[in-house]
Amino acid sequence: EEGRYPETVAIVVWATDCMRTNGDDVAEILYLMGLKPVWEESSGRVTGIKPIPMKELRRPRIDVTVRISGLFRDNFPNIVHLLDDAVALVASLKEKGDKNYIVKHVEAEVAERVKEGVDTKKAREEACFRIFGDMPGGYGSGVNHAIESKNWKDQSDLAKIYVDWGCYVYSKKNFGLSSKEQFERRLATVDLTVKNMDTREYDALQIDDTYSYHAGMDVAIKTIKGEAPRSFYGDSSDPNRVKIRSTAEEIKYCFRARLVNPKWIDGLKKHGYHGAAQFSEQMDYVLGWDATAEVIDDWMYEDLAEKFVLDKEMQQWLKDVNPYALQNMTERLLEAIQRNMWNATEEMKKELQQIYLNVDALLEEQNEK
Repeated sequence: EEGRYPETVAIVVWATDCMRTNGDDVAEILYLMGLKPVWEESSGRVTGIKPIPMKELRRPRIDVTVRISGLFRDNFPNIVHLLDDAVALVASLKEKGDKNYIVKHVEAEVAERVKEGVDTKKAREEACFRIFGDMPGGYGSGVNHAIESKNWKDQSDLAKIYVDWGCYVYSKKNFGLSSKEQFERRLATVDLTVKNMDTREYDALQIDDTYSYHAGMDVAIKTIKGEAPRSFYGDSSDPNRVKIRSTAEEIKYCFRARLVNPKWIDGLKKHGYHGAAQFSEQMDYVLGWDATAEVIDDWMYEDLAEKFVLDKEMQQWLKDVNPYALQNMTERLLEAIQRNMWNATEEMKKELQQIYLNVDALLEEQNEK
């Protein structure tokens, strides 16, 4: 689509995904760098890595920045060391910058830092930082907490939270070294981000970690770099039919296939209070995706409002089983309007405001009993 290879790719890697797939994400990172594992024949274990020759690779070696989860840090220190070795190996290859983007970026950064008076050895070590995660003992990216609590004014607030929570370096030598400067340096060079999903047990719109980690990264890059990166989802839920979609396409796919699917809605309604709570959570996640990746269009908000709040039958059902869910969904839709994320009609805005006042009065009445 761009007519060129991306120089830097950033990838979100979770531990449970790697467990289920036996390391698909790790394999992708190595292959992007133009490396392949060395296997021990008797045990099948990976004992090292080696470069794929340029004649065989037939493309540049891509620079990769990795944002690992806290659980990945805890479970796979050996993989962290392997990836750190991978960066060092590619950076040491005697190849030109137009064929090896890690060499290109490392050498440029070392030259810049040495001019600033930084020791050459230290400058090279820091120029090879590529694996970032939470502080030791920490989990998450923080963006979802800001969205849930409404404790943010604009995207720069969300970007700051993402950097603050994820700026800890992991390597063979470092375990949770705080380095905002290096994390921001890496994010500033990213052309493309990716998060892979290997299961349809849940989708990108169904949990807050997906937008918090992946779309949080996108908004951080947009804020630091001045332009949003290309953003993609890998779908390997069927290994025989692996698909790549842009993040915007993935969210619309999840929206149409499940979120506004009458079969899914009717299925959750059978669960009463808990089903209503699930509907309410979905509205939180929709807002989170739009606040970060801006992938929710006006027609999507309208569809949600009509199906979950304005529909008289659904409205009455929610009042009966879980009026708090109706209150939260209405509040989130009004928040989207207030933050100029949804250009709703004046008529729909007034109708939502009236529903919010009605359910607020209902809850006050119930609490007084």
